[in-house]
Amino acid sequence: MERKIRLMIIDDSAVYRNWLITQLSKDEHLEIIGYATDAFDARKKIPNLLYDITEDSFFFDLILLDIEMPGMSGLDFLKELLPRHPLPVILVSSLNIKVFDALAAGAVDFVRKPDM
Repeated sequence: MERKIRLMIIDDSAVYRNWLITQLSKDEHLEIIGYATDAFDARKKIPNLLYDITEDSFFFDLILLDIEMPGMSGLDFLKELLPRHPLPVILVSSLNIKVFDALAAGAVDFVRKPDM
């Protein structure tokens, strides 16, 4: 059996975060291994979720990161995160930011949040 793609979700909106967890958990190829409610929460959780010694691999494969969050934006957090932990990050936003801004910050991709 193939190993699932393990995701961490960072989003301050409880409604959207729970919707994402519910929808992505339906995919048999994905596993949600954690979430954070904002950049500061993620800053605390990521080091604890980063490496699985038993499997000698990273605990998660991908981060879905909201751009607009209180206190520290997703773009600012991304710029802080990647030098220490070079992980694939997909930025998610309801805003119309330029895709090139997201990619320049180090994201591997950018997706727009669906209207709920």
